Amino acid sequence: MKPITIREDADTKILHQWLQMRGYWHAHIPNEDPDPKQRARGKAMGVSPGFPDMMILLKNGRTLFLELKRIGAPGARANQEAWLAQLAAAGHITRVAHGADEAIRMIQEAENGTP
Repeated sequence: MKPITIREDADTKILHQWLQMRGYWHAHIPNEDPDPKQRARGKAMGVSPGFPDMMILLKNGRTLFLELKRIGAPGARANQEAWLAQLAAAGHITRVAHGADEAIRMIQEAENGTP
């Protein structure tokens, strides 16, 4: 059976609610804007395409940077992979999750120290 796909923004909202209910400090980084004027404004202020969608401060003292994709979507793009590699090299936990359920599992695993 093919998995049901929902929009990435719906998964982001679900994940945000899950994190809020459990007291996680986190932020969604809106790093791409379809409006050309807003995109130019953001770029002038340091917005960087490819930066992960979510930054989550784990309760174990680590920071998780999460790129969230909808279920069934391809993996991270080259600029996203580059950011994830730099963040991992700096000692942060990085993950690419397809859907909110996978993201939640990855957060729980990162909390428990499992790869």
